Amino acid sequence: MFKSKKGPILILFSIVLLYCLNSGSFSRADEVPSLNISKSVSDESVILLSRAYWEQTDPSTARIRILAFSQCNVSDAVHLKIEDAKIKSVTRSVEEECPWHWSPGCDWNSFLIDSTIDLGSLETDEITVINKDDQVQLPLVKAPKRQDGLAVCVPPLYWYADWLRLAFFIETWRANGADHFHFYIQSVSKSVKSVLDAYVQEGIVTVIDWPLLPKSEDEDPNKSIYRLGHTLSHNDCRMRVGKKFVALVDVDEFVLPLKPNITLLEYLVEKLKSHPLAGSFVFKHTKLHFPDWPKNNDWSKLEWIGNVSASPSTNGPKKSIFIADRADIVLTHKIRSHFGIFSQVEVPEDEASLFHSRLNWIKNSEANDSNHLNFFVENKEEIAENLKLKLSIAEKDLPNGLNVNNTIVGNLISRCLAEWQSLGCKTPFNSCYESVSPVDEWIISESPSAYTVL
Repeated sequence: MFKSKKGPILILFSIVLLYCLNSGSFSRADEVPSLNISKSVSDESVILLSRAYWEQTDPSTARIRILAFSQCNVSDAVHLKIEDAKIKSVTRSVEEECPWHWSPGCDWNSFLIDSTIDLGSLETDEITVINKDDQVQLPLVKAPKRQDGLAVCVPPLYWYADWLRLAFFIETWRANGADHFHFYIQSVSKSVKSVLDAYVQEGIVTVIDWPLLPKSEDEDPNKSIYRLGHTLSHNDCRMRVGKKFVALVDVDEFVLPLKPNITLLEYLVEKLKSHPLAGSFVFKHTKLHFPDWPKNNDWSKLEWIGNVSASPSTNGPKKSIFIADRADIVLTHKIRSHFGIFSQVEVPEDEASLFHSRLNWIKNSEANDSNHLNFFVENKEEIAENLKLKLSIAEKDLPNGLNVNNTIVGNLISRCLAEWQSLGCKTPFNSCYESVSPVDEWIISESPSAYTVL
């Protein structure tokens, strides 16, 4: 369920940007919305995603996985029980270390609680989770059987307003062989939500609410958890996908094969034949540029799709595409661990790469390496035609049409998060609320049932 937050739109764009760039944040709201209030939240709480997963690992064995947030060492005390029988479990930090070295100022972290049991013991559809003297029941949800294909997981979107980039992302990945998308949503503009709805109606997009964590008067985890606990969403998505191959990427990232007339899915299928023990494929980073990317998201003319270039990025972060049944713990830039004998495979740069069209370099016109970007030339008409169709559908559902949108939101977010390390923890929704909330109509995820406090 989403909650709508209205704010002035067009008139405030230039005012807010000018004010923020010269004098700090633009104060619009008195406080961050009080979503998901729970008196029981304390620094000793374990906050569980309100579903436990299980997957069959062999003909006689099942693995149960529970995803949780807590402060360091708190979730180590959690125990599991099926009906009246306690079962052994192992608790691991998603980031391997707690606190995470990249954000040591964040008190709340992500954890996985796993148990391996005999398949015959799964004669119930719920599991009991115990923390000290408290216990709760969670539904046991079977992970889907993976079919051939390519799914895309997108980490939680916050303050996201760029509906053209979103639609372009979906259509580019579709042309590249992807057949389903999982979007985790915390806060998006009304226009972005309308575009997502158009794809949901088609059946190729699943939207998962990723609301703020429950809080109490004494403890608010949202003020001390890195980027909305995004790494837990990575691992939740692995349990939800129904495809063999899974790409975990942001909406400005594309993995493209460099040979002409071949999709990424086709490339992955062939690559797996030559690397049968691969658990994931790692792609090196390249900057992607669209010099004619339209101002104000004008989508009447889409010739810019074919005018594309790239430039090298020696130290840019890599991304992985993993095989869902072989990846154990999923991180943003790699698979931390694989099951069994499976491992990662580095993909040569002359075969395929991660192409990153980040906001601060997307319009760079100096890059001139376009020899290996056949994909956009080959598929620009298909992408453009599908873009126009979906944006036309989305616009019909908005009384004032798709909101004219430029880089203002991205600039504001970059500014309000610039000093996050000195402040202790990167909390984009809370930190950017005052400066970003006035500039668009926002749909904020509000789903109290998403979490269970223990």
